Amino acid sequence: MYEILSGNTPEKWEQIKTHPFYEKDRAMLISEGEKYLKNPPEVLLWSDYSRFMRDGDRKCYEKGYFDRRRRVAYLAILTKLYGDKYLDALCNTMWLIMDESTWVVPAHMSNMLGDAEKRITHLDLFSTETGALLAETYHVLKDVLPAQVSERLISMVKERVIDPFFRYHYWWMNGENNWASVCISQIALCIMYIGTSEDFRRAEPEFNHVMNLFLSSYGEDGCCLEGLDYWSYGFGTFLNYADAVKNYTSNENCLNRFENALPAEKREKAHNVQTGVIDYFVRDDVKKAAVFASAMRLNGDYAVCFSDAYDKYSYPRSHFYIINKHYPGLLEYPKSSLSKQSISAGSHNIIRYFLWSDPDAEYGGKIKNNTLYYEEGQWFIRNCEKYSIAAKGGHNNEPHNHNDIGTFMITTPEEIVLCDTGSGEYTRQYFDNRYRYDFLVNSSRGHSLPIINGSYQSFGTPKAVVLEHTDDTFEVNITSSYKDPTLKSLCRRYECYDGKITLTDSFEFSMKPESVVERFVSFTEPKKENGNIFVGKNTQILFDEKAFDASISSEVYSGHGGSTAKLFFIDFKHKDPSEKEKLVFEIIIL
Repeated sequence: MYEILSGNTPEKWEQIKTHPFYEKDRAMLISEGEKYLKNPPEVLLWSDYSRFMRDGDRKCYEKGYFDRRRRVAYLAILTKLYGDKYLDALCNTMWLIMDESTWVVPAHMSNMLGDAEKRITHLDLFSTETGALLAETYHVLKDVLPAQVSERLISMVKERVIDPFFRYHYWWMNGENNWASVCISQIALCIMYIGTSEDFRRAEPEFNHVMNLFLSSYGEDGCCLEGLDYWSYGFGTFLNYADAVKNYTSNENCLNRFENALPAEKREKAHNVQTGVIDYFVRDDVKKAAVFASAMRLNGDYAVCFSDAYDKYSYPRSHFYIINKHYPGLLEYPKSSLSKQSISAGSHNIIRYFLWSDPDAEYGGKIKNNTLYYEEGQWFIRNCEKYSIAAKGGHNNEPHNHNDIGTFMITTPEEIVLCDTGSGEYTRQYFDNRYRYDFLVNSSRGHSLPIINGSYQSFGTPKAVVLEHTDDTFEVNITSSYKDPTLKSLCRRYECYDGKITLTDSFEFSMKPESVVERFVSFTEPKKENGNIFVGKNTQILFDEKAFDASISSEVYSGHGGSTAKLFFIDFKHKDPSEKEKLVFEIIIL
């Protein structure tokens, strides 16, 4: 049988054990392993689980939950490399996971908590990830795992993942977001690792259906509206599936499994009816989506962080490796210090971080001076020597939506000058539209956007209209994002030069507005000196002092990991706005 998990060969494991490229990784593994040998996993308490239902807190329970799964991944690698020393600790942790009353995290259980059947059979992001982690650990270590552990593991994965998949329909099976990819990829891995060929043949039409929905969410240009981190999670997990299913269906007996396959004209391009091989990498939409992670890197190794993304650029080297395996030379590796193991806190992707890596690859690829434009999301990204700018149109009902039509961010090689806050802390209220836009990071008040007659942008407003995009210019009509009845038109224009950006907002009202405030936001405290505004080390904002009163304020908010952060506001309040205004700001990179 062909190896399902690419790289899972004795030669690769020996390279991981001995090659200097992995020296720091090995030291990290051993350090973590020693901690695990001395300190058992946390006890998972009902009181911690129920916190989410009581006050919306996710971290209290998830901390120990993900730690257990991270232990399994690390201890599995250590057992593969160094033998029995770590085997008992690995088996103990897996046994505890199998003892858990549910693999579903509280945030995804909601009102199903009292239903014993659904606690076992509900399939969410992390119950499927748990199944795939256990199944893959069995696949890699089946020759050394005790029989009792292997038997229980196989039984539990079937009971909690494979059987429910065949028995029930889940909302994400018709979803066009990362849930579709993550859940179906990990269910497929469970079936490929411990199911039967009959299971796979029965399940594959549903795999195909869900994956097509997921890939359609990227549009024709490969833009992930959920941002870089959800590309790493959703598309990255798709890559795991696409590589595994190609390996799995390359088995010489594959034709027998697909003898009842649909006719060629009803199959996707990826499905070769003559050979039975399923190869998603022949699809153009997959190749375009694969480039997205590289395109999100800005000057200073920051990232475009629209939606619930992070502003620090990092990339899973395993994803870049597998993309380059199927599309040789498509992506350059940034410097290795920017690589990360996994977007998910306790994922089996940690194993791929080691297996899917090339010690001989060239690291340190530079950002190219270029302009990128994503039609689907209306994202304009301009990189030059002194700065990068990312600006967007879009609409205010996007996946992981922020009310941010027309916003932008600017970075230099040294810092983020004007920012996008990215993700806030995930709580129950954060994903409830009744409260979501009370959070600073999700409201337009936390973005570099106008405040019109004291009002901010509204949720659910239609898509902006892009008026122009060239290498150096981006103009977008964002009128629809505000519900002010007196606003007839608002167009925002960016013009990019070597050392400056000119931002022009053109307003038209049906009557004289009460107030117009142009807001810029930054993580760095701005300075006001002699009527000038300076941000960071080398950026100045030029404005008409006769027309505006400039003020600086700040607000503290809770970031994605729960840590507090401070956002600074630079507000330019128009002293006497009229029905028709053209407001111009020059952002100078000194």
